[in-house]
Amino acid sequence: MVGRIVFVMGKEGVLPRSFGRTHRTQQTPHRAILAFAPLAVLTTAVMYAGGVDGNEILINVDTFGTYGYMIAYAVVAVAAPIFLRREGVRLALIWPCVVISVVGMAYVFYANVVPWPTWPLDAVVLAFFGVVAIAAAWYAYLRIARPEITRSIGTTETDFPEMA
Repeated sequence: MVGRIVFVMGKEGVLPRSFGRTHRTQQTPHRAILAFAPLAVLTTAVMYAGGVDGNEILINVDTFGTYGYMIAYAVVAVAAPIFLRREGVRLALIWPCVVISVVGMAYVFYANVVPWPTWPLDAVVLAFFGVVAIAAAWYAYLRIARPEITRSIGTTETDFPEMA
Protein backbone atom coordinates (compact mmCIF):
# COMPACT_ATOMS: atom_id res chain seq x y z
CA MET A 1 0.00 0.00 0.00
CA VAL A 2 2.76 2.47 0.90
CA GLY A 3 4.38 1.76 -2.44
CA ARG A 4 1.28 2.88 -4.34
CA ILE A 5 0.91 6.01 -2.21
CA VAL A 6 4.56 6.97 -2.68
CA PHE A 7 4.22 6.16 -6.40
CA VAL A 8 1.36 8.64 -6.83
CA MET A 9 3.16 11.24 -4.71
CA GLY A 10 6.16 10.84 -7.03
CA LYS A 11 4.00 11.17 -10.16
CA GLU A 12 2.51 14.39 -8.79
CA GLY A 13 5.87 15.81 -7.71
CA VAL A 14 5.15 15.77 -3.98
CA LEU A 15 8.09 13.38 -3.60
CA PRO A 16 10.96 12.90 -6.07
CA ARG A 17 9.59 12.11 -9.52
CA SER A 18 11.67 8.93 -9.76
CA PHE A 19 9.25 7.34 -7.27
CA GLY A 20 6.48 7.96 -9.81
CA ARG A 21 7.91 5.65 -12.43
CA THR A 22 6.79 2.09 -12.99
CA HIS A 23 8.75 -0.95 -14.03
CA ARG A 24 9.16 -1.07 -17.80
CA THR A 25 7.47 -4.46 -18.28
CA GLN A 26 5.69 -5.24 -15.01
CA GLN A 27 4.12 -1.79 -14.50
CA THR A 28 4.75 -2.00 -10.74
CA PRO A 29 5.89 0.97 -8.64
CA HIS A 30 9.18 -0.81 -7.99
CA ARG A 31 11.22 2.27 -7.06
CA ALA A 32 8.72 3.40 -4.43
CA ILE A 33 8.49 -0.12 -3.02
CA LEU A 34 12.26 -0.60 -2.92
CA ALA A 35 12.72 2.78 -1.22
CA PHE A 36 10.20 2.16 1.55
CA ALA A 37 10.28 -1.63 2.07
CA PRO A 38 13.47 -1.38 4.16
CA LEU A 39 11.64 0.99 6.52
CA ALA A 40 8.93 -1.62 7.06
CA VAL A 41 11.52 -4.32 7.72
CA LEU A 42 13.51 -2.04 10.04
CA THR A 43 10.41 -1.07 12.01
CA THR A 44 9.53 -4.73 12.52
CA ALA A 45 13.12 -5.63 13.47
CA VAL A 46 13.41 -2.79 16.00
CA MET A 47 10.10 -3.69 17.63
CA TYR A 48 11.04 -7.38 17.77
CA ALA A 49 14.47 -6.55 19.21
CA GLY A 50 12.69 -4.40 21.80
CA GLY A 51 10.83 -7.46 23.04
CA VAL A 52 7.52 -6.86 21.28
CA ASP A 53 5.63 -10.06 20.48
CA GLY A 54 5.01 -10.82 16.80
CA ASN A 55 1.24 -10.46 17.13
CA GLU A 56 1.70 -7.13 18.91
CA ILE A 57 3.93 -5.95 16.07
CA LEU A 58 1.16 -6.73 13.60
CA ILE A 59 -1.42 -4.97 15.77
CA ASN A 60 0.78 -1.90 16.16
CA VAL A 61 1.64 -1.61 12.47
CA ASP A 62 -2.02 -2.09 11.54
CA THR A 63 -3.04 0.51 14.14
CA PHE A 64 -0.64 3.04 12.61
CA GLY A 65 -2.21 2.44 9.21
CA THR A 66 -5.71 2.61 10.64
CA TYR A 67 -5.01 6.05 12.10
CA GLY A 68 -4.00 7.19 8.64
CA TYR A 69 -7.18 5.78 7.10
CA MET A 70 -9.29 7.52 9.74
CA ILE A 71 -7.69 10.87 8.91
CA ALA A 72 -8.14 10.20 5.19
CA TYR A 73 -11.81 9.27 5.62
CA ALA A 74 -12.47 12.44 7.61
CA VAL A 75 -10.69 14.60 5.01
CA VAL A 76 -12.65 12.97 2.18
CA ALA A 77 -15.89 13.53 4.09
CA VAL A 78 -15.08 17.24 4.42
CA ALA A 79 -13.95 17.47 0.77
CA ALA A 80 -17.04 15.71 -0.63
CA PRO A 81 -19.47 18.64 -0.35
CA ILE A 82 -16.86 21.00 -1.80
CA PHE A 83 -16.31 18.69 -4.76
CA LEU A 84 -20.03 18.11 -5.27
CA ARG A 85 -20.75 21.84 -5.20
CA ARG A 86 -18.10 22.40 -7.89
CA GLU A 87 -19.75 19.69 -9.97
CA GLY A 88 -23.16 21.31 -9.51
CA VAL A 89 -24.57 18.41 -7.49
CA ARG A 90 -26.86 19.28 -4.58
CA LEU A 91 -27.59 16.63 -1.96
CA ALA A 92 -29.71 17.50 1.05
CA LEU A 93 -28.10 14.93 3.34
CA ILE A 94 -24.47 15.66 2.54
CA TRP A 95 -23.79 17.83 5.61
CA PRO A 96 -25.34 15.42 8.13
CA CYS A 97 -23.22 12.67 6.56
CA VAL A 98 -20.11 14.85 6.83
CA VAL A 99 -20.78 15.59 10.50
CA ILE A 100 -21.50 11.96 11.35
CA SER A 101 -18.38 10.79 9.50
CA VAL A 102 -15.99 13.33 11.01
CA VAL A 103 -17.39 13.00 14.54
CA GLY A 104 -17.29 9.21 14.22
CA MET A 105 -13.65 9.18 13.10
CA ALA A 106 -12.70 11.70 15.81
CA TYR A 107 -14.40 9.60 18.47
CA VAL A 108 -12.69 6.38 17.40
CA PHE A 109 -9.33 8.13 17.39
CA TYR A 110 -10.05 9.66 20.81
CA ALA A 111 -11.07 6.27 22.21
CA ASN A 112 -7.73 4.87 21.03
CA VAL A 113 -5.59 7.48 22.77
CA VAL A 114 -7.56 8.27 25.96
CA PRO A 115 -6.43 7.00 28.35
CA TRP A 116 -2.93 7.24 26.90
CA PRO A 117 -1.80 3.77 25.76
CA THR A 118 1.15 1.91 27.23
CA TRP A 119 4.23 0.61 25.42
CA PRO A 120 4.45 -0.16 22.55
CA LEU A 121 1.18 1.41 21.39
CA ASP A 122 2.19 4.79 22.84
CA ALA A 123 5.16 4.81 20.46
CA VAL A 124 2.81 4.08 17.55
CA VAL A 125 0.64 7.07 18.46
CA LEU A 126 3.69 9.34 18.81
CA ALA A 127 5.12 8.08 15.52
CA PHE A 128 1.81 8.77 13.82
CA PHE A 129 1.69 12.32 15.20
CA GLY A 130 5.28 12.78 14.03
CA VAL A 131 4.52 11.61 10.50
CA VAL A 132 1.44 13.86 10.35
CA ALA A 133 3.52 16.84 11.53
CA ILE A 134 6.20 16.16 8.92
CA ALA A 135 3.58 15.74 6.18
CA ALA A 136 1.81 18.97 7.18
CA ALA A 137 5.11 20.86 7.22
CA TRP A 138 6.06 19.44 3.80
CA TYR A 139 2.65 20.39 2.40
CA ALA A 140 2.99 23.93 3.81
CA TYR A 141 6.43 24.22 2.22
CA LEU A 142 5.18 22.99 -1.16
CA ARG A 143 2.18 25.29 -1.02
CA ILE A 144 4.48 28.29 -0.66
CA ALA A 145 7.49 27.20 -2.72
CA ARG A 146 5.82 25.08 -5.45
CA PRO A 147 2.07 25.86 -5.56
CA GLU A 148 1.68 24.12 -8.92
CA ILE A 149 2.44 20.84 -7.16
CA THR A 150 -0.17 21.33 -4.45
CA ARG A 151 -2.74 22.16 -7.14
CA SER A 152 -2.01 18.84 -8.86
CA ILE A 153 -2.40 16.70 -5.74
CA GLY A 154 -5.10 14.10 -6.30
CA THR A 155 -5.23 14.42 -10.08
CA THR A 156 -3.26 11.29 -11.00
CA GLU A 157 -5.07 8.33 -12.48
CA THR A 158 -3.30 5.12 -11.45
CA ASP A 159 -5.13 2.57 -13.60
CA PHE A 160 -3.01 1.06 -16.33
CA PRO A 161 -4.21 -0.31 -19.64
CA GLU A 162 -4.38 -4.07 -19.67
CA MET A 163 -1.27 -5.69 -20.98
CA ALA A 164 -1.68 -8.05 -23.94
